[in-house]
Amino acid sequence: MKSFSVFDFRLLAIFLFTCYLILGTFGCVDTPVEPIADNPIDANSPETGGDPYNLQVEIADGGVRLTWQAVNVNDLVGYNIYRKDNNSAFSRLQQVSSSALTYTDLTIQNGLRYEYYVVVRSTSAEGEASNIAKVAINADPAIYIQGEAVSHTPTRNVTLTMIAFGAQQIILSNESDFAGAEWETFSATKSWQLLTGTGTKIVYMRIVFLDGDTSAVVSDSIEPQALTPLISINRDSTYINHRDVTLSLPVTGALQMKPSNTLDSAGFDWQDYTNQIAWSLPTGDGWKHVYCWFRNDFFTSGMVSDSIGLDTRVAISSFSWISTGGDTLVPDDRVTFTLRTSDDTFGSESGGTANVTVEGWDGIDLVDQADGSYTGSFTITDDTPKVSDARVVVSFADRAGNEVSEESNQRLTHLIPPGMERIFPFGDSGESIVMCWIPSGEFMMGRQDGEQDSDSDESPRHRVTFSEGFWMGKYEVTQVQWEAVMGDNPSYYDGVNRPVERVSWTDIQGFESSLGNAFRLPSESEWEYACRAGTATRFYWGDDGGYDDIDRYAVYLSNDPGGTANVGTKLPNAWGLYDMSGNVWEWCEDWYHSDYTGAPSDGSAWLSPTGSFRVSRGGGWFLNARYCRSANRIYNGPSGRFNLLGFRLVRSL
Repeated sequence: MKSFSVFDFRLLAIFLFTCYLILGTFGCVDTPVEPIADNPIDANSPETGGDPYNLQVEIADGGVRLTWQAVNVNDLVGYNIYRKDNNSAFSRLQQVSSSALTYTDLTIQNGLRYEYYVVVRSTSAEGEASNIAKVAINADPAIYIQGEAVSHTPTRNVTLTMIAFGAQQIILSNESDFAGAEWETFSATKSWQLLTGTGTKIVYMRIVFLDGDTSAVVSDSIEPQALTPLISINRDSTYINHRDVTLSLPVTGALQMKPSNTLDSAGFDWQDYTNQIAWSLPTGDGWKHVYCWFRNDFFTSGMVSDSIGLDTRVAISSFSWISTGGDTLVPDDRVTFTLRTSDDTFGSESGGTANVTVEGWDGIDLVDQADGSYTGSFTITDDTPKVSDARVVVSFADRAGNEVSEESNQRLTHLIPPGMERIFPFGDSGESIVMCWIPSGEFMMGRQDGEQDSDSDESPRHRVTFSEGFWMGKYEVTQVQWEAVMGDNPSYYDGVNRPVERVSWTDIQGFESSLGNAFRLPSESEWEYACRAGTATRFYWGDDGGYDDIDRYAVYLSNDPGGTANVGTKLPNAWGLYDMSGNVWEWCEDWYHSDYTGAPSDGSAWLSPTGSFRVSRGGGWFLNARYCRSANRIYNGPSGRFNLLGFRLVRSL
């Protein structure tokens, strides 16, 4: 705490500065009648009024500080500064350069009044003078330890700052009776050593002025800086995987420190304090402790410490996965991955991060089970990328940052098997549809060369490739399904499980729209690809040249029950689709063309150029066996409604 004697006042608290300006003009020539516009010293100048200096004075920097504005005159060399006190006339005090705009007069004395003015100086003469600025010096002496605003010090070696205008001699002491102290020539600053030990430190001062007067005793005080020791290893990390660390030591007032890896610090020397140092931990995994002591000129702290776990190894004990569908996964299957780690020096490897990568999938994060194991589950959806015999790799990083990975000896396949069934709702109608998965692939579309009972519009035979699989209705759309969506039943042959018929291609567009266009008609190539189900013969059960087996697979002219039959009464093809041959003809999306010249090869519908008829496929109950061939095709107008014509739906993945 800083203080002065009871007979005096602190300098900054009671400085009684009386600064006032007396404007005056000291001219060398008469003022022109008309102002000279480019002469800033002209008294009639509209911009400066003849005083461009705007001279200001104040008590500062241990004296009187003058400041002024630059003056733009020809051949400017610098400025002359003039001063007088109440015992003298004006005389030149100092010459300064043209770039100087401030000057501090350190030769002042207490109890005097000073007046100043500034004059521009050119290569040949002085110009007009500035206003006269006056200041009275009336201040008691003051002393500061380590500067005015400092209240604590860690060191005995300090700097004293003394302010005493007109001082000639000074005496300083750590004792109030000045025992052993001697008078010396006054200096504004001085290096000083405080007394040892704790408690408030005080420095006392007296001044002898030029007029022989001696000041009262003034003093300042300062407190020894106490120590609050702190230490952290690697910013309070708990674990680390290397010995080289950083110690943070934010201790205010410390001058020296002694860090150590042991409680016995005898083998370690004191070193200059710094708030952060590089440090090396002892070898071997386990808890490591760092201890530290601090001191300054007054205090030595107690020991502080911090601990960190050195963990340099990590290992996987086992990694496996199981699923609800075995090694080959389909939508809605759930896969659960389990990683088990080996214990380390600290016990189970909790607090780490684990991630599983399936080749072709995004990473799957596993959850810490707090016992050294990590598990995570993933549910297969329609959007999950298809993979075959994919590598499964787990990666693990422990709490200290050690990393390890391992590949499972199991491979994973997510390929929906051909013919796999799935039920899709028909909107909010209450009805649903069973669909079978049609895999991606390619086939030769159209009749074989010389195919028995074939037609010319089934040529030329051409390759079609499907880059994506799709879903196709297991059965033709039934009357109960149509009525649930559309509210009517246009069929001639009534029966809830019979195929709906007497629906036009145009009617079906309305049906699709009512279901939010989640379903659509198949393209002609999709229909034939799904019908063949991997075969290249006349029928999906073989060539059947004598039509001996067709009764088992198709409802057609020779075995029809007098109209349509319930769907699914015959055998399906290899992909689980019923009635792809016979029962009712089925609308396709394509316009009919007289042959396949220029047909799409990517499985899309043939929509350009447009035509007058849409394609129908599959044969029907009222026609003979040759029309049930996989390659056979007919056409009908889009608005046509017939009791032999229905449809089947597809759905994109």
